[in-house]
Amino acid sequence: MNISISAIKVNRRIRKEAKDILELAINIQEVGLIHPISIDSENNLLCGLRRLEACKLLGWTEIEAKVFPLDVEADENLFRQEFTPEEKVKGLERIGEREKVKAEERMKAGIPSPTLGKGRATIAVAQKVGWGHTTYEKAKAVIDSGQEKLIDMMNREGNVNKAYRYIKQKEDEKRILEEKPSLEISGKFKTVLVDPPWQYETNVIGRTTPLYATQQVDEMINIAKYADDNCHLYLWSTNAFIPKACLLLHSWGFEYKTLITWVKPSIGIGSYFRNSTEHLLFAVKGSLSTRVKDIPTHFEADRGEHSEKPEESYLIIERASYPPYLELYAR
Repeated sequence: MNISISAIKVNRRIRKEAKDILELAINIQEVGLIHPISIDSENNLLCGLRRLEACKLLGWTEIEAKVFPLDVEADENLFRQEFTPEEKVKGLERIGEREKVKAEERMKAGIPSPTLGKGRATIAVAQKVGWGHTTYEKAKAVIDSGQEKLIDMMNREGNVNKAYRYIKQKEDEKRILEEKPSLEISGKFKTVLVDPPWQYETNVIGRTTPLYATQQVDEMINIAKYADDNCHLYLWSTNAFIPKACLLLHSWGFEYKTLITWVKPSIGIGSYFRNSTEHLLFAVKGSLSTRVKDIPTHFEADRGEHSEKPEESYLIIERASYPPYLELYAR
């Protein structure tokens, strides 16, 4: 629908987002307004301030707009409409503001109403229309990052998780660069456990992008300086990285012996088959047998947080191998 530009309300919080208007105005003059702005049903601007200001600069009196309804009860199919994640977040925030005001009015009138803290009204509304609070929080984190290219990618692809994981990865990289090591590793170890931050070359619908900083194989710590002349190595690998993991352990001076497989309770993602396992490659430097001979080459354990390894794996390592122990790239 087209709406009179003079009828659109812009609050101060949105105003600070406007920049590079002249360049955008020239582009709109040449190719037209490709993406309409979005407003709520009370004409408050939700998204598209730069587009709005550019059209004002061009002398337009009307602009195409998508209307995000504020009456959730009357619009149960709200999120089936063509709204971007950014429009959904800002629309939900607007609805949340109204819901909170209504709750306060009911309280003043003596009508019992649940207390909604900061942001809780918005999340409650998000859940009411079928968008989980985690999806809302992730999309909001992407928007709050201020990374316009990433926001545009999220809106274009509709993939909140992919954009969110990219942000978390960059945060982890920044933390690593700013962090001063509190402990300098020295000495030799009989047992070394490594969980490399593998860098995937392919991406399965955005979900393989980890939340932590990654490294190429040739960037990883050379553990040879920490390994005793007789040493056990445990090297975590997903199915996709087993060939590279074998090359890596050989470059560190270890000989591959076998692998221990973690069997997970449910399937995950995968390009060809759905992954339900992860592996600990076991390798030896020198000559050192295991402490016991009754450990099978698989174990079952629940999933934890992203990249978290199960407690069962540590128990296996401590039963089979000798102290002192060293763990690298722990998360």
